Amino acid sequence: MPEEVLIWDCEANGLLDTATKLHSLQIGTVKGADSTIYCDALPGYPSIAEGLQRLSEAPKLIGHNVLKYDFPLIEKLYPGTLRLEQMVDTLVMARLFAPEERAHSLDEWGQRLGVLKGIFNGPWDTCTPAMMEYAAQDVVVTRALYNHVKEVEDWGCLDTELKFAWIMFLQEQNGFTLDIKAAQELEAELRGELADLLTEAQSAFPPRWVPNGKNAQAAMFTPKGDNKRHGYTAGCPMTKVILQDFNPGSRKQVGERLIQLGWKPKAYGNDGNPTIDDEILSRLPFPQAKKLVRYFAVSKQLGQLSDGKYGWLQVVGSDGRIHGRVNSVGCAPGRCSHSGPNLAQVSKKDLRMRSVWTARRDWKLIGCDGASIQARALAHYLAHYDDGLAINREINGDKALGTDTHSANRKALELCGMRVPPGYSGDPGKLLGRLREGAKRALYCVLFGGGDPKLGKTIKEECREAGVPVPRVPDSELGKLARRQLFKSIVGFDRLQAAIQAAARSPKKGGRGYLKALGGMHVKCRSEHSALVFLMQSFEASVMKLAAVIFYFEKCAENGWEHGKDFAFCANVHDEAQMEARPEIAKAVGQAFADSIKEAGERLGSRCPMAGEYSIGVNWRETH
Repeated sequence: MPEEVLIWDCEANGLLDTATKLHSLQIGTVKGADSTIYCDALPGYPSIAEGLQRLSEAPKLIGHNVLKYDFPLIEKLYPGTLRLEQMVDTLVMARLFAPEERAHSLDEWGQRLGVLKGIFNGPWDTCTPAMMEYAAQDVVVTRALYNHVKEVEDWGCLDTELKFAWIMFLQEQNGFTLDIKAAQELEAELRGELADLLTEAQSAFPPRWVPNGKNAQAAMFTPKGDNKRHGYTAGCPMTKVILQDFNPGSRKQVGERLIQLGWKPKAYGNDGNPTIDDEILSRLPFPQAKKLVRYFAVSKQLGQLSDGKYGWLQVVGSDGRIHGRVNSVGCAPGRCSHSGPNLAQVSKKDLRMRSVWTARRDWKLIGCDGASIQARALAHYLAHYDDGLAINREINGDKALGTDTHSANRKALELCGMRVPPGYSGDPGKLLGRLREGAKRALYCVLFGGGDPKLGKTIKEECREAGVPVPRVPDSELGKLARRQLFKSIVGFDRLQAAIQAAARSPKKGGRGYLKALGGMHVKCRSEHSALVFLMQSFEASVMKLAAVIFYFEKCAENGWEHGKDFAFCANVHDEAQMEARPEIAKAVGQAFADSIKEAGERLGSRCPMAGEYSIGVNWRETH
């Protein structure tokens, strides 16, 4: 009789891309204390073949990081031996269970649980008794971890999370093609822009004399004798100085210059210097500060493109692709996090940054996202309080008639400047359409935790870009008014927010201590203030993860599409999936993913119907 549940791990002579030999398999049962090693290289152990046979007969195999290492390694060395549906990854489970923990290695969990993993520093290329002693403990620690986090099996989301984690592994292996020539040309263009911006900044902030030392005290000295050539007088303290050109890349210098203009910083870093970022600079009344905003933006773009540790031109592989890493439960609300590089930070404003990401040769890029998914998420939760008004606006509302969600909110924000000004000579319809987009951004600012100053700044930016008069009131005052107007437009919003915050409170304060995501995940909030944004993001993550699972495991199987041969995942960022496919099936792939988003909403029980939208192009700029 095959065993119901096994804990397992393996050791090999390298990482997944380089390993050519399996040293051992370690297998144990969940309820026991056993740990059996299967090894061919050393005497006294049962064979690896016996271990593989034991694993293949078990319906459930539990291991740590098995979806990104152990299972694909066995598939590489012994194809067809194990099955994906057997895999239960405690790394995914641990991240679901304790998203507040930053480190989730087996060693770190062993330390938390008091079941130490042990130390082994190699060598890894040869199988040794010391390695086997170390390997046996992996099963012991994994067993303890599984028993610690196994409650997530009852949440209803684990199957989707495990399958989605596998999809992200496939995405990492596939990578995203970088148009290297276009990226190099963009780098040259940005460096030219930065040089011009440097000239402008140094014109706005002329050179100044500063102490030639760490500080004024260190630069002081007292001459022992007179020196007419240098202007020294014996016994008279002096300060050595140098003429310093302004360096906008130095936050310290930027802070000093702005303080001289009259700025009064409100926050300071650990180094004692004022905190300075784009948002702070954009709010300052000094014309010089506005010039620095663009300098900072271009510097950041160059950091992403080439100058940073994970600059795209630095990490692109010999295959012309970038294989960024994805943590499928990297954020507390269940969203993914991205690294090496972070593709979630690719600029949406400067589309040149997206134009360098493309499909493999002769294929098309397909971008698919959830249509108004945040607004639909809000409508789902508001249904308890507004008798379906928000759902009706979202599904049946007409932009042309001004009856949809964002048009209604735009009308509510007329008191905040989002209106057609008297005597406007342009096309009022186009202007209202532009202001509708501004109302959408204002809503998302509220949904994602923006305070009154941030909301007020957002309203001003939208008015400015639309070409209508900008309200001449402080950001916080304008934001407070805008929030009040949005609450009037969105029936039940205040009651929904209160209910969410009450649920998120700790049990000691009468709350549940977590929010339940649409997909079942228990979402732990950092604070009551963050509860609404966490709920909205968890809804989005629940829908988009299940959509990816439906698409890959069902739609692709139905159509006979094979990952890497017919299509492939390139990026998954929040509510957006980027895929590449053979041109003759690109439209069908896009439609299949859009349909999967709709089906995901239905299966999860969303009160507001979901919908997907897709576009096809040659680069990321064209597909989002």
